[in-house]
Amino acid sequence: MARAVEQRFRVAKPWGDSAPYDLIVEQDGLVYRVQVKSSMRRPHGSSYPCHMPQGKRLVHVLEEIDYVAAYLIPLDLWYIIPAGVVAMRKGSIWLAPWRRQSKYERYLEAWHLLRRWRGGSYAGKAAGSRATGAVSRRSGEAAVRSLGG
Repeated sequence: MARAVEQRFRVAKPWGDSAPYDLIVEQDGLVYRVQVKSSMRRPHGSSYPCHMPQGKRLVHVLEEIDYVAAYLIPLDLWYIIPAGVVAMRKGSIWLAPWRRQSKYERYLEAWHLLRRWRGGSYAGKAAGSRATGAVSRRSGEAAVRSLGG
């Protein structure tokens, strides 16, 4: 949460544990639901794993979130990964920041993704097919926007 605040986002944590997301991140009227995952150890010197739910639970979670924020504790690094990308990889997240051209390299410290309007070029195929709500303060009232897909 502290890193998101440093990036000038407003951060809210839902009350209780019934939401599939851990944080709500807002900036300039754009609101995103973020699930936070962390990893501390590399098994046998390979990549850092960030475990997502399996099966139907994974499908449900990915329908209810916009991004996964994966934190590598020993390196103090964040990955901001769109839910659509996680869905395309079937929930398997293995992070290797030292490896060039890794699957998730483009999402390393990618806070700029949370500043883009929904449906922009970073939305994955799975995310493009589902509707998500965004709150726009500029219009003076809540407006529900859906992704074009």
